[in-house]
Amino acid sequence: MGRKTVDGGPGRPHKGRGATLNPEGRFESLRREEIDDGWDAPAEIAAGRYLLTVSYDGNREYGTTAFALLPEDWTIERFNQHLAETNAAFDATPVSGEPPVDPDLSWIYEITLAGGVSPTPGSTEQAIVDLRSGTWAIWADEFVPPARQLVVTGEPPAIQPIPEQTAAVTAINDDSSFRFQIEGELLAGPRIVEVTNLSRIPIYIEFVRLSHSLTDEQLAAFLLTPVGLAPDPALGIPADFSATVTPFYSAMQSPGITQWIVTNFEPGSYGMVCWLPDPDHDGASLASLGMVHAFDVT
Repeated sequence: MGRKTVDGGPGRPHKGRGATLNPEGRFESLRREEIDDGWDAPAEIAAGRYLLTVSYDGNREYGTTAFALLPEDWTIERFNQHLAETNAAFDATPVSGEPPVDPDLSWIYEITLAGGVSPTPGSTEQAIVDLRSGTWAIWADEFVPPARQLVVTGEPPAIQPIPEQTAAVTAINDDSSFRFQIEGELLAGPRIVEVTNLSRIPIYIEFVRLSHSLTDEQLAAFLLTPVGLAPDPALGIPADFSATVTPFYSAMQSPGITQWIVTNFEPGSYGMVCWLPDPDHDGASLASLGMVHAFDVT
């Protein structure tokens, strides 16, 4: 859940820093502040399309800010209980001689995830998300810190501003696989990229920088090869190949949800990947089911 390491191993929960929601302007603006125990935000805002501007100066790996709409019979306390229990399950020491027990993530499929951004230390990232009426959790797309409740009221404006994107990424699936479908070009410089989830389960997109240009098959083999082993030499992956995390990230979003992220790629080679598990395939990662894509930026 949330960001993962580029070698395919599970990412560890990280502690986010605070944020302030500024209810001014056509798009509302969310900005991070140095508050270690959560988010400083208003208790209630109007429904609409919101611009997130998130700066992070902390020393954790990421400063993620994301939004989750809770079911009508949920409270923020119940949501935070799920976060705490899942975090404890990840941190639990396996019983000697027994296989590790995978944490229960079924609750993720009961909430509506609207997306968000995840700057690395020293960076500022932006996205545009839609917040409709209901009780929301502002959270870190991970298990810590505890989420902050945000009540969204009323109906969104009949005419919403539409961002002018240069590319669109759509998550799709069939009976046995998932993949990213790309329309337009992923270009260098500040660009708006539309991200839509048309698959049957939540997804996110982690963008990684590649030292060499690869095919989708090569990148998938590299990412899915267990740590300490080497991919099949027949695939032709350069021996000195490496992949590193970038600040660009499209936080978890549910089926049917669209968000817009702002990228600022330098020319070079990149990949996009999602590590969320698919409960219909015994918890196999979406990356192992095809949700890996390599691309070059000019």
